[in-house]
Amino acid sequence: MRTNLLEKTFESFTLGLNKTKAWLLVLLGALLTLALLFAAVWYFQNPLQLETNRTSLQQLLMQK
Repeated sequence: MRTNLLEKTFESFTLGLNKTKAWLLVLLGALLTLALLFAAVWYFQNPLQLETNRTSLQQLLMQK
């Protein structure tokens, strides 16, 4: 009973695809999520570094 319910749930979430294609879609989704997470972390850390560089450049220019 429990396995049958699990299989029905799996089939409803994978839109009736076979298991190999469904797991490939799950893997692709996981890789896409990791790529987006990496891009977000890189984007939010990089402008801070650029702002720091800009500030130190302005300070150097003001000293001269």
